[in-house]
Amino acid sequence: MGLDMYLYRKPKTTKGKILCKIKNGRADEEVGYWRKANHIHAWFVNECGQGIDKCQTIPVSQKKLIELLERLNRVQKSHRKLIAEELLPPQGGFFFGRTDIDDDYWEGINESIKIISKVLKETDFETERIVYQASW
Repeated sequence: MGLDMYLYRKPKTTKGKILCKIKNGRADEEVGYWRKANHIHAWFVNECGQGIDKCQTIPVSQKKLIELLERLNRVQKSHRKLIAEELLPPQGGFFFGRTDIDDDYWEGINESIKIISKVLKETDFETERIVYQASW
């Protein structure tokens, strides 16, 4: 058990019509995965999910993904604990993993930059949407 976190790309719909092609027979595609990156989870919940953390599906706009990427880059470039605590603080929780700003934290920052950069590059926000969901 533990905090598993996912980003999915889904087709946008309008009045019952799908606006993009279904890929590989699926209407959704996993485009990001983290394990116990509680600082990233906290950002999605607080910035996109109105602070509600019930394993629900949380829509994430292109604007919010850009904001997250900018924040990740600031934390990575500073590589300072005080900046990390201010911009992307760890969050404790049942099965959420460690709350230290250590090598695992910094690896989560680096991996998140790769994931979010790729999602922003490969998503057509006119016809597709991104959602976040966690489970524990």
